[in-house]
Amino acid sequence: MLLTFVHWVILNTLIICVRGFQLLKFRVWISLLLFNLKFISGVCLWWIYTFYYTKTEFNDVHKFYRDALILYEAASENPKVFLHLMIADNSTAFSNPEYRYYLNRMRNWFRNFDEAPVNENRIVIRSHALLMFLSGKTYLVHVLWMCFISYLGWLLFLTPISKSATPSQNVFLLASMLMPSVLAWSSAVLKEPYLVLGMGLLINGMLSYGNSGIKLFKILSGFLLLLYVKFYVLACIAPAALAYSLFPKISKPLLVMSKYITVIAVTFFILIVMAKYSKYDLFKILANKQEHAIREAVYFEAKSIIKIKEIHGAEDVLMAAPVGLWNAFTRPYLWESKKIIVWVSAIETFFILLFSLWLLYQIYMRQHKPDNTVIFLITVSLCYFTLIGISTPVLGNLVRYRSVMLPVWISALVIWAQGFNISVSLTHAIMRVKNNV
Repeated sequence: MLLTFVHWVILNTLIICVRGFQLLKFRVWISLLLFNLKFISGVCLWWIYTFYYTKTEFNDVHKFYRDALILYEAASENPKVFLHLMIADNSTAFSNPEYRYYLNRMRNWFRNFDEAPVNENRIVIRSHALLMFLSGKTYLVHVLWMCFISYLGWLLFLTPISKSATPSQNVFLLASMLMPSVLAWSSAVLKEPYLVLGMGLLINGMLSYGNSGIKLFKILSGFLLLLYVKFYVLACIAPAALAYSLFPKISKPLLVMSKYITVIAVTFFILIVMAKYSKYDLFKILANKQEHAIREAVYFEAKSIIKIKEIHGAEDVLMAAPVGLWNAFTRPYLWESKKIIVWVSAIETFFILLFSLWLLYQIYMRQHKPDNTVIFLITVSLCYFTLIGISTPVLGNLVRYRSVMLPVWISALVIWAQGFNISVSLTHAIMRVKNNV
């Protein structure tokens, strides 16, 4: 507890003392509130998946930490093996008994479907093994640093957007970070915090103005982080990023939307050609990912399995896309809830859908035209939601995967809606709160 408190003081002090670690257009205590709410959510998630779901060997919030513990042991027992495992991925040395002693005890170092360019689990395991030199193997210290990493990711994402936003829009942008699933899953010892940081770096680099060298550094850093943490998220962002960069001076909404549709269509065609004439078949990778997820759900007797269309190629992806997008936006339904956690997710889903429909109504009534930034964020969101919707057969996982993109979706609609108001009284209330903070 003392070690956790020391790290908590250090991170809160950084937020207080470093202006770059504070939310733009909000007082510092709002930044502290967001960070500490994330930490409370991370601790609650750890408690639930430790003392309520007691089979910790099967819980995702423990799997990377357990493997990192084994790798950390190697640092003192066999430094040569530790260093090799920290830097090498494909090596014949892995067949050596010295290495197998550690690798055979790690459940997530090797994956069942490794057609992706990199093994996405290893960077997470390695980073937590390194953090153990500072954490003393204290789990809550790892939660704290995951909260800080994802906090920086959201900060990077919000900064270029909030600069031109109105005070009431900034309140809603901040609120998108406070949704239960966003707070919890981006604060866990999982891939999600790294994913949020990668997205934040990449999007910030693209949307910000200023030094081109810094912009390029952010874009490349975000690209590499997403490549090594969640390759398929990068696959969703890359076409939209290309479309965003092409003909940036075009302002007519129809022309802007046309370039996004054209880039995505051309990208899809290229993927079909690659699947047929090269060894890089992204549709096969997606099909294997879906098959593994279904088999895993059945093996562990997941309570919230849903039926999804099996995919085997490009045609199946197109056919499954509408249902996948629907599932990502609307599931779990309220009547599918049998446990408190699912109830919370279902209620959150209902309000997200309601709020999205209300914003779309405001946009329709005021005939607001989307700009390049809005269409970029919406394209990224829809591609991502479609992908997880067609590949995720378990509602709990669907809620978790969806959480990292919800603020992007909500932010796009909030910016697009421009000067929206729920009512005069609510607007005045928002303004009073904003003036106070």
